[in-house]
Amino acid sequence: MHPKIKGILTLLSVAVVVAGLLRSAAAEKPQRLAGSYVVKNVVADGEQVHLTITMTITNPSAQDIKGSIVALLDSQPESGLLGSFGTLKLLPHLGQAAISQTFSVSAKEYANWQHGHEPRFQFLQSSDAGAVPVLIQARRVVTPGESAN
Repeated sequence: MHPKIKGILTLLSVAVVVAGLLRSAAAEKPQRLAGSYVVKNVVADGEQVHLTITMTITNPSAQDIKGSIVALLDSQPESGLLGSFGTLKLLPHLGQAAISQTFSVSAKEYANWQHGHEPRFQFLQSSDAGAVPVLIQARRVVTPGESAN
């Protein structure tokens, strides 16, 4: 075989292998997650508000997700961490998982939530490269007898 053709075939083979590895690595990270949440047991305590958030997360991917954490972020564009839920041991593929946690947030942050500036939720899955963050598109569910405002 001509050395030039052999070199081109080698480069093409390397490119295919690298593309496959990149696609495989990307497949390990959830591309998107959806969820809904309910806020309960709201107690104002001066400048703080104590509340419980129960969230249901849906995993639309074709693989199970194990050993992850959901973080609660404030409603500001440069979100700060308000707290996290316990470790989510398993989020089954094409399935759901429910998590619940009590948080204390500032009265100002809670007021923002009541006026349309929803909290943000970030899914953190550990990988060889460290924690891989994925925002969860979550909507609040208002239960009967509760006011959204």
